[in-house]
Amino acid sequence: MVASQQDYSLPSTAQKLERVEVKDQFGDYQIVLPIDKSQIEDIAMSEYYQDAGMPIYYDIVGRSLLLYPKPGSGYVTLSAGLKIYVSRDIVQFNSTATGTEPGFAINFHRILPIGACLDYAVGKKMFDSVNALKFLQEETKKDMEEFYSRRHRDPDAKARIHPSNETFI
Repeated sequence: MVASQQDYSLPSTAQKLERVEVKDQFGDYQIVLPIDKSQIEDIAMSEYYQDAGMPIYYDIVGRSLLLYPKPGSGYVTLSAGLKIYVSRDIVQFNSTATGTEPGFAINFHRILPIGACLDYAVGKKMFDSVNALKFLQEETKKDMEEFYSRRHRDPDAKARIHPSNETFI
């Protein structure tokens, strides 16, 4: 950590933020609680916990983790003082990879063969199958969006991931 630095970049490979901890001045890690700007109604975000201290809350804005208050050198151990737990990293793979899993939650891996089947059915003019596959694809996308919208464990948070329509072949 850096004294008085509020904004920390999250790894681009992070799937889900599980937990945030900050090391206090005694060398003990303390849990930092999630908060959302919608919970702060009576004060501007730039004024919320403006003075440096021991972070007690964090917010996710895009790929940034914002600490409230920002870490103060008299309150935290700056060296190796921030721990961020994520569910798992994304592993990129190519068509020859046989033991690598897609870089999103396993519950939704089925969307890949559904998309491939849909492309095949369209190419072969199998219109009854096309309609059924489109329905399955849309249901899986809805489930995926709901899952990822809750990854920050805030039931009031809006979805942060939106699957796009793409071909799979």
